[in-house]
Amino acid sequence: PAPANRPVDVSRQGFTLQPGERKTGLIVTVAEGAALLNGKVISSTEVASLPTQLRVYLVPAEPASADDALRYVETDVESNGRFTMRHLAPGRYWLLARPAPGAESSEAQTRPAAWSAEGRANLLREARASKVEIELQACQRVMDYLLRYEPR
Repeated sequence: PAPANRPVDVSRQGFTLQPGERKTGLIVTVAEGAALLNGKVISSTEVASLPTQLRVYLVPAEPASADDALRYVETDVESNGRFTMRHLAPGRYWLLARPAPGAESSEAQTRPAAWSAEGRANLLREARASKVEIELQACQRVMDYLLRYEPR
């Protein structure tokens, strides 16, 4: 509960909902203008192959959105290198491809990396270093975007 009935932005901290628990007073904002990004990850060198479990991250490039977990998007890359991201808020982003967490072991990560402040900070640092920026306009459909994978 927020002190003095002030709204709390749960996109930054989240909240826990237990089975059977009810929450009241939630405000959900839905807006028009979502963008779509469809593309393919390719290796930065012709001789190198892509990791078997690769994930693409869309990281907000605008400083005001850096701590907003809802502006971070991640998706798995298919075996043919293709990926699709839907329902994206318009804005400037950095794109980043990296091995999926747990790719080295048989365990898969269940929570998106951006759900923790540390995860967002790591993604932001890596994405800034990659310097692959894209700007999405309202209702824009970006098709066949080529993203080069650079191993760390």
